Amino acid sequence: MADTGRTTKTEGMDSMSNPEQILLASILFDPNSQPAIFDLPGEVFETNEYRVIYNAAKELYAKGLAVDHERVIAEIDRTEALEQYEPAILIGELAEYVTINTDQIAAQIAAIKSRHAKQQKKTGRIIKVVDVDIEKDFNAYYDSGGGINAGVHPGWANLARLYRPAKGMLNIITGIPSHGKSEFMDALMVTLSGGHGWKWAVFSPENFPYYMHWQKIIEKYIGKPLFGHDRMSQDEFNNGKAWMNDFFYYIEPPEEEINLKSILSMAKELHRKEKIDGIIIDPWNELDREMETYERETDYIGDSLMQCRRFARKNNIYFCIVAHPAKMYKKPEQKNYDIPTLYSISGSGHWYNKADNGIVVYRNFNVDNPELETIDVYVQKIKYKSHGNVGLCSFKYDRVNGRFLEIDKTVNAIQGEMDYGQPAQEREKFFQR
Repeated sequence: MADTGRTTKTEGMDSMSNPEQILLASILFDPNSQPAIFDLPGEVFETNEYRVIYNAAKELYAKGLAVDHERVIAEIDRTEALEQYEPAILIGELAEYVTINTDQIAAQIAAIKSRHAKQQKKTGRIIKVVDVDIEKDFNAYYDSGGGINAGVHPGWANLARLYRPAKGMLNIITGIPSHGKSEFMDALMVTLSGGHGWKWAVFSPENFPYYMHWQKIIEKYIGKPLFGHDRMSQDEFNNGKAWMNDFFYYIEPPEEEINLKSILSMAKELHRKEKIDGIIIDPWNELDREMETYERETDYIGDSLMQCRRFARKNNIYFCIVAHPAKMYKKPEQKNYDIPTLYSISGSGHWYNKADNGIVVYRNFNVDNPELETIDVYVQKIKYKSHGNVGLCSFKYDRVNGRFLEIDKTVNAIQGEMDYGQPAQEREKFFQR
């Protein structure tokens, strides 16, 4: 590179230079700095000609080709992306801004990211499918055959045909009290942790003291009760505690701040430290409401759910809220209540409108023969077809260990269930069936 005529500056950059010039100069004339800089999206370069140069260099880098000023000039000439400029002259002028100071490069990357973030807050952005970074994601999605962000197996074959939990989605679960919605959510957490290693942030104030809830989780995992006949052994109990300790984190805000803001703040910090995969709020009505005096409940709920959905998308987290329906009524001749919907949830129709996916858990009581009781899971809303479709699947609830057993309602036959305590290779066979 001695023939480029450049001046290498190790300290004290020219006051007239800007971060875009410094980063481009490092890319074009110092290959060692390229990996760190190419992590930036092209849109952070506000100057159009600099954005074109960066995107051309990044394209070469993505193809595994060596990136230097001559190759980038040739690429821009080929695409005629800078018709009003002479690329060789424009790029040549950047040579004087090269720095071999890695701290200086890191500082410029931080500066350009910060500037772009502030600008986005003020103006937003316009996105096109051919934007370099967006198109890259779209192409990867196509090449995967739908495998990217298609959700994961929920742990039961009958439910998998209707619902595949996916990160970045807001999920709402409802059901009449004592119909099993929280038990179902607990079972789903266990299957997703056992089968996919998902970690959870749990806000569940109704389950107190905590060890009463831990009992439910560990019984589902081990497949045996904590007490009574055929209770789990001390080794199984210890194994269950160790397993749960790896995957479950309980959020407990200060007593005077049991609100959505505190929970999201604590979950954000937990995600930063532990990379959690999901967050559960069960139930919603335990949160303190921070409504303005002039604000209607339906508007407050709508705004709150939008915050949750944005949190899920920004942090790529599975977000689930368990919410009670408004008081249900039944006619004198009815044995059971009508099946609720997401619109039945107390406070607002936004429970349906803002949800990405929605599930209703309904228990078919049989006072004459409780052994014939079943639990129906109604998938009432699915945002993306790759995550499932609306429909119904049924389960038999095992009161001894808290597990949900699949039922084929046409023949009323119990099908195979996942043994959460199996070795990893056996779990994989289950999820591949």
